[in-house]
Amino acid sequence: MLSHIQNLKDTYNIKHFHFEDDNLTLNPKRTRELLKGLTELQITWDTPNGVRADTINEEVAGLMAESGAKSITIAVESGDENILNSVINKRLDLKKVRNAARNLYMADIPTIAFFIIGFPGEDKQAILSTLQFAKNLTIDYGTLNLLFVATPLVGTPLYQQCMDEELLVAPLNNTTLLSAIRLNQTPLIQTPEFTKADLLKWTKIELETPDIICKGSTVPIFWSNKNGERMARKLFGNTTDGSAYNFQMTGNIDASCSIPVMAKPT
Repeated sequence: MLSHIQNLKDTYNIKHFHFEDDNLTLNPKRTRELLKGLTELQITWDTPNGVRADTINEEVAGLMAESGAKSITIAVESGDENILNSVINKRLDLKKVRNAARNLYMADIPTIAFFIIGFPGEDKQAILSTLQFAKNLTIDYGTLNLLFVATPLVGTPLYQQCMDEELLVAPLNNTTLLSAIRLNQTPLIQTPEFTKADLLKWTKIELETPDIICKGSTVPIFWSNKNGERMARKLFGNTTDGSAYNFQMTGNIDASCSIPVMAKPT
């Protein structure tokens, strides 16, 4: 991998690289060797697809900073331990998520954290737990949090569960799958515990607070107005109105947006 990166740099003058491998840091020995090798290449890089938070200790975070990491994305998914491990089967300790966020913050690396709400099996309290965990993470360690909605891709256990329990409120196609992941657009999943309108309403209540800056209602990105704002400026640019952020979203979450609930497929 290092020789390939060197070749791309020498041949095409590529100086920034995206690592799409979400298992990039899974092997500790390989991770250390890779990061030390990247340091010698004098490039910059990021992990837009997300890596496991429980692989980022203090040493790894330091090596990431030395090797040119412009940002690190961690895939948290849920802030509710039961949903995280019993429903999503992530097998992730939330204490280790906070440790990773702290380590990256101390290394001065902007950290993007992915969160997902709207899983079957979640109730209002579990969803609020995720939103509150994400808020505390950015308040304490300046993470830049992205919020998605659970989407039942064909062939996944989530899809099979939705089919078995008749939770789909629209047929699956490219259009509905694209809108399903977005908080303020047409839903695919509805359970006795929530509708997509509920998800939007609860998110609005949690995020429209003085200590949180939130951009957009499609895929909201939010951060604290202290630690998070500093990291946002470091990553996206030194602006005050959000216009230069590399996300095509502006404004606060719009609770008045129309979310049509489609009939169940027959």
